Amino acid sequence: ASIGIEKALNPYGDCLIAYEMNGETLPRDHGFPLRVVVPGYAAVRNVKWLSKIELATTEAEGPWQRGLNYKTLPPSITDAGTIQVERAPGMTEVSIFSGI
Repeated sequence: ASIGIEKALNPYGDCLIAYEMNGETLPRDHGFPLRVVVPGYAAVRNVKWLSKIELATTEAEGPWQRGLNYKTLPPSITDAGTIQVERAPGMTEVSIFSGI
């Protein structure tokens, strides 16, 4: 998954690399040994089981990063088959989907 360097390095961006949860070692189901937490971004950007961090000038390869499900399309698009997926911007910041 990819996030912009501006978000990753912003001292107010709240990005975390978590190794503990509630004072305990991060459980495997939650991403042991490391998990990235990117508040305000689509959940697909919150990588579990982190094994490396790579700096790149392009988005990561793969269906979760470059596939249609995580692209931001303008409201005028009524048929996704008419767009060039590789040219559509990736989904990053999102609105809250639920509340308590």
